[in-house]
Amino acid sequence: MKKHRVKLLCILAALCLILSGGLHWLSVEFFPAKRLTLSPAEHMTRAELWYLPPTGKERGVLILCPGYNGNGRPLVNGREWRKYAADENLGLIGLSFASEESDLQSGTGYYYASCGSGQLLLGGIQKIYGRPLPLFLHGFSGGGHFTARLMAWKPEAVAAWCALGVGWWDPPEPGRSYPPGIIACGVEDERLEASREFFRRGRELDLPWQWSQLAGWGHAMNPQLDARVREFFRMRLQSEKIAPLLR
Repeated sequence: MKKHRVKLLCILAALCLILSGGLHWLSVEFFPAKRLTLSPAEHMTRAELWYLPPTGKERGVLILCPGYNGNGRPLVNGREWRKYAADENLGLIGLSFASEESDLQSGTGYYYASCGSGQLLLGGIQKIYGRPLPLFLHGFSGGGHFTARLMAWKPEAVAAWCALGVGWWDPPEPGRSYPPGIIACGVEDERLEASREFFRRGRELDLPWQWSQLAGWGHAMNPQLDARVREFFRMRLQSEKIAPLLR
């Protein structure tokens, strides 16, 4: 009798997992990410935003920024990010910007938000939601470059941010205000020292930044960091200091 009960519990657990995966598949199938195609700025070869249709209840917008010349559509279709955005009443956008590598290396490509790519994103948000919204930015590698420079260019528009695995940084400027953020890098990533130095400079200026060193991790996105970022953003949404941004 006991064996039958255990077997039944195992079957029910398996069905729950299948159902959960099926519900996510149905969510992606019936509510697919939409694409907004923009005119690329100078030194850009692609400018697209993948997003979920607005609900009208958005308190902010979560921007997921993939690596070098990456497409944000798979990130927008991810189960955890979709659920988080729905639970927190956030818009969800996946960045899909691209530039020639030579332009990125010379400081003119989409990594450099002040050169046109940042304004493209802000304009795209206006088109999608009909109003500006506080930004919650999470970027990896090339997307981390864009994230860090956007928050420095328009700090008043950014509620919180995280940049993972960035190879070179623009030093923070004394006397300026910067939004709270997480600087992260894998211990096995050659970008570790550059990222740690950027964090150190920020702390010398008493900026509200956190450091996340990922043990045993290389140059890749990290599920544990993603979970930490979701909680970090959730705390910012609950903060009284952010209330004016959310109005």
